[in-house]
Amino acid sequence: MKEYDAAAILNALPAHVAVIDAHGTIIATNAAWVRMAECSALASHGLGVGSNYLDVCARARGPGARDAALALDGIWRVLNGDLPTYSLEYDCHSPTQQSWFRMNVAPLQTAGARGAVIMHVDTTERKTIERRYLASQEQYLLLLNSTAEGIYGLNLDGSCTFCNPAAARMLGCADPQELVGVNLHDRHQYSYPDGSPYPAQGCKLYQAFRSGQGVHCDDEVFFRRDGSSFPVEYWSHPIHEGGAVIGAVVTFLDISERRDLEAQFLQAQKMEAIGRLAGGVAHDFNNALQVVLTCTELLEARLDPADMGRGLITEIKSAGLRGAALTRQLLAFSRKQPWRPSVVDLNELIADIEPMLQRMLGEGLRLRTDCDARNPAILADHGQIEQVLMNLVINARDAMPPGGELLIETSNVEIDDRGGPTGNAARPRPVAGRYVRLRVSDTGHGMDAATCERIFEPFFTTKDPGKGTGLGLSTVYGIVRRSNASIQVETAPDEGTSFHLYFPASLAGAGAGAGAGAGVEAQPIMEPRRGGTESLLLVEDEDALRELICTTLRGHGYRVLEARLGSAAIERALAAPLAIDLLVTDVILPDISGPQVADALLNVNPRLKVLFISGYTDDFVARHGALTNDTRLLEKPFTVDALLRSVRAVLDTTSAARGALSA
Repeated sequence: MKEYDAAAILNALPAHVAVIDAHGTIIATNAAWVRMAECSALASHGLGVGSNYLDVCARARGPGARDAALALDGIWRVLNGDLPTYSLEYDCHSPTQQSWFRMNVAPLQTAGARGAVIMHVDTTERKTIERRYLASQEQYLLLLNSTAEGIYGLNLDGSCTFCNPAAARMLGCADPQELVGVNLHDRHQYSYPDGSPYPAQGCKLYQAFRSGQGVHCDDEVFFRRDGSSFPVEYWSHPIHEGGAVIGAVVTFLDISERRDLEAQFLQAQKMEAIGRLAGGVAHDFNNALQVVLTCTELLEARLDPADMGRGLITEIKSAGLRGAALTRQLLAFSRKQPWRPSVVDLNELIADIEPMLQRMLGEGLRLRTDCDARNPAILADHGQIEQVLMNLVINARDAMPPGGELLIETSNVEIDDRGGPTGNAARPRPVAGRYVRLRVSDTGHGMDAATCERIFEPFFTTKDPGKGTGLGLSTVYGIVRRSNASIQVETAPDEGTSFHLYFPASLAGAGAGAGAGAGVEAQPIMEPRRGGTESLLLVEDEDALRELICTTLRGHGYRVLEARLGSAAIERALAAPLAIDLLVTDVILPDISGPQVADALLNVNPRLKVLFISGYTDDFVARHGALTNDTRLLEKPFTVDALLRSVRAVLDTTSAARGALSA
């Protein structure tokens, strides 16, 4: 084999190579070393053959002095046999270029003489790639650590390989490193309903390992470190290396807020459904109750006071009134009941009805009130707030059969974005602002969490059959929400129950006339006269009810024309338009509405008086343009006395109702 010259081999190397003796004197260099010295203008510093390299390192000054001192120490230690080799990476930047080198020192033993080989390798390209990689890693870590989504990695054993701060926080850990190495399948505590462990083989997180494809799930729960759980939506994507799956990346979101919003939406839909049900049955149900109640009144008037049948009539009448109250509760819950807001002083309202509330509680139960003297007014329906208090008192009474105490309090509270009560899906917390809080607390048996979640559902009750309709608290809920208020409940088994109602504070007189039905109050009927001789046109599609009303009115001196349909009523009235003094019409008719009938007749006879009757609600009438300050409305079911007083009051008014109608 041909032998190659050693100098030729050294000169072929791209690295800068020099050989020094035991004292640091350069005894040989390759061509790359010479070029390096010439290009860097270091030839004058003594980097050629015969120069002492250790002296050059010792004389170094400026930015590279520290690296030169390290190099000097390392070379000496190799020459002295203290180190087998030595390596040092350093930079050698110019104003126009950044460069990095690695100096490697190895001992050299020849013919009894000791020296060393010094090699400088240009690592600029590798260093540049490393810096770019580190920069990309920093950006990756910044993205990973700043995202609100929880992200962690899994190996094939299910152990966590990395975790971002969001994931650690949601899983109840202060430091992401607490989760690294933890088997997260076990940590999430997956189990069957009977408590037996859920096998990892069936875990959706691990499906990415087996299938090699991403997996999405939006109906799972994760467990925190303290054992509590929260709903999550997550994605699991496999990590590939060399064509094989080596793990997975899991990204997840805490969807508690989303679930709460969904529950609120479902609650709103439920209320809307109840409202439609209530509105759908109210008209026909109140018509039926009207027939029952009117018949009982007419029979009662004809029976002798000593007749045994009067007791049965009383029972029928009582049942009819309970049915009417049930309909009103349904309408109040579903916000279909007329809402007549006014400025209400809660303290005065409580003082006015306190004796009645004490009677409702009965013996053995104590009522105590504690009202804030600075209590501002609220904007609400006075009668409906009374109904709220009565329903809460009845509920408290039933929760304290052995006896106890009921406390009603009012206070001013200020709620900011960080404070206030904790809400849930069905009962969201009040927004920041000033509130008047009405608190009703009892010392009764309290409720567990499952019962408390359902107490505002219509027809839900824990009372024995026949002792509750399940509409009391749902009515409270409907009235409170309609009043732009919030309701929260604090309760626990055997620890009593407190209802907290938060009403937005209202300046005195503010909001008068605002809201649905605002400014429309039931016209006070003070006129004691019960009969007359005027001509009336009655429009009612319920045959039995129309006959009873006609009988009642005719029995008190009125001349009554009747019609079942609105179109028939218009035809009869147009035949003798000036002969009719009062139109009494139901709002809802099979063909056209009552307001349309009234509008057609007022075009012919502007002096015509109008009395509307309705088995539904003021809200429905308002949508038909019938409710203004001049509009008179008699709601079903009504008593005979109320009918006669209303008819007389409308006939005796001097204002016409034409301006109130726009069908």
